[in-house]
Amino acid sequence: LGTLETTNAGVAMGGFVGINNVGGSINKCLAAGNMIGVGAEGIASFVAAEGTSSSYFKCYYREDMTVAVSDIATPLTTYNGEAASADLIKTEGFLYYTLAWTADAWCVPADGYPVLTWQAE
Repeated sequence: LGTLETTNAGVAMGGFVGINNVGGSINKCLAAGNMIGVGAEGIASFVAAEGTSSSYFKCYYREDMTVAVSDIATPLTTYNGEAASADLIKTEGFLYYTLAWTADAWCVPADGYPVLTWQAE
């Protein structure tokens, strides 16, 4: 969780991944940080550029995330994912049931975003 920034032309910047190439599949993922792009080729809350036959399943982004961009050279085809509130993302129900992430690897600290269990120790 944080802010991604770029001032490089030709960069595809997404909250989860910059480019999902031809036939790529992204499943049960979350993007929660902010993004600022100046001169980027593409910027999106989840995936900035995608190839043909790319697929997504249960991919979310924090609905109040900041996506600021200026001077886009050539907008690319993007996938933004599904919006989820910060309050929802911070629940165990979202983590364990919606995303189906496992409790042995992930946890939700008090009033925080999901982290790997070793990060909460």
